Amino acid sequence: FFVAKQPEAETGLGERKAGCATILIAGTDEGGYRTDTMMLFSVNRATGKMSLVSIPRDTLIYCEYSVPKINSAYGWAGGGEAGMQELLLRVSEIIGFTPDGYIVVDLSIFRQLVDLMGGVTFDVPVDMHYSDPTQNLSIDLQAGKQHLNGEQAMQVARFRSGYATADLGRIEVQRSLVSAALRQWVSPKGMLHLSKAVKLVLEHTNTNLTKANLLWLAESFLLCGRSDIASATLPGYAANFTSGSYYVLDAGGVADIVNRYLNPYEKEVQAAELYIRNG
Repeated sequence: FFVAKQPEAETGLGERKAGCATILIAGTDEGGYRTDTMMLFSVNRATGKMSLVSIPRDTLIYCEYSVPKINSAYGWAGGGEAGMQELLLRVSEIIGFTPDGYIVVDLSIFRQLVDLMGGVTFDVPVDMHYSDPTQNLSIDLQAGKQHLNGEQAMQVARFRSGYATADLGRIEVQRSLVSAALRQWVSPKGMLHLSKAVKLVLEHTNTNLTKANLLWLAESFLLCGRSDIASATLPGYAANFTSGSYYVLDAGGVADIVNRYLNPYEKEVQAAELYIRNG
């Protein structure tokens, strides 16, 4: 018998808001060394609200990497737990606090999880057609609302071209897909698969969450599931430097998004305290 337990970071900003936690969700690329998908999931039981905030993969950061982008952190440290500690450090620098836990999901586990939960109904925003034999990748989906199985959901998550806002469009679609899945899976029918889903996450993902933590999150989905999931991307702008193209965060905008959607502490994050690189 497991008692649900709220995940909490070892260090923080002081007094916490009751029933609040923020989890870093990262998805690795085909090689497993770049976290090309990064989202912060936050739940607030007191208000009944959930939020998903994306971190663009090209975000410029202070570091000693040859390519100073946040999606390089995980692989630079060798992946695994060391990789996630490095990524957590860089994320904490730009948002002002350490997330309460993390989950790293690779593409195969994402596909299995979607199939396990019975698929997901999603409005595919554009026609998605792409083929790359070197990546063993074939994407063939028509635009429109449809019920996706695990393979099709993975195709949506991996599709990169065709968006007017380029990579920002890609991460917006990924976030919308995750939001749709969470809303649909928070149901009596979805709860029938809960134990298998928790087992899959614990055994086949890189996470520091315990079974009790995952059950607390599942409880939170049930408590807050009737509300829409608020979503945003950390604000910034695209910039080109001699070393390449990057996404430069706007400190004031980031502080606003963090305090509005992500901060599990009573103390607000201040823009001047964020360790954000702009050149």
